[in-house]
Amino acid sequence: MRFHHIGYLIKDMEKAIKEFERLGFEKEGTVKYDRLRKVNLCFLNMRGEVKVELVSPTEKDSVVYDLIKRYRNMPYHLCYVCKDLDGNLKKLCREGYVQIDEPCEAPILENKRVVFLMSPDIGMLELLEE
Repeated sequence: MRFHHIGYLIKDMEKAIKEFERLGFEKEGTVKYDRLRKVNLCFLNMRGEVKVELVSPTEKDSVVYDLIKRYRNMPYHLCYVCKDLDGNLKKLCREGYVQIDEPCEAPILENKRVVFLMSPDIGMLELLEE
């Protein structure tokens, strides 16, 4: 597995994009809507070194709506790319991670499969199929 991005939960997409750009990040592509999770998503990159995924809920039944309501703007997950998503998922679950959804396609990531897990020690982790 290798690190891919930090997921950053935000309330206002345009304000967050402007602030990250002011800090030296560049927007990758356009803001995209994920109908399954009911969120708007946008990637920003800093010189190829750090990638941030902005995640903003669009509806009250979004998977992250309660998080933004409770915690406001914040980093909330780490994403790792893996060649064998199913194998890595099984391995991490054996090691104590808890799977919180089923692997499914992610529109902003070229419809590659992703799955989310929780760790009591580090929080939320996303696996992205290479």
